[in-house]
Amino acid sequence: DIVNPRIEVTITPPIQTVIKGTTAVFTVVIKNTGDVALSNLQVTSAKVPDCNRTFASLAAGATLPAYACVVTNVSQRIDNKVVVNAVATETGTLVQADAEAVI
Repeated sequence: DIVNPRIEVTITPPIQTVIKGTTAVFTVVIKNTGDVALSNLQVTSAKVPDCNRTFASLAAGATLPAYACVVTNVSQRIDNKVVVNAVATETGTLVQADAEAVI
């Protein structure tokens, strides 16, 4: 059998405008779009550390509950790139996806 490990990350809203000094909120959704379970999911954002998360596993076709990440006291443009890495449990193959949103 040929397995197809894949992952998808979505961050919304893709663009948001906030008043300087206020708060911005992003929503992150991670979906296993492949046909094998994934483990050791690492979600990182260099610009918005509140987006960083770790998840133990994600079944094939499943979606993790959406979560919010917050930036307080926004003072300038932020290009929030969220990267998710995971390992296909069956093969040990590394899979990766990313998404961007801008304040």
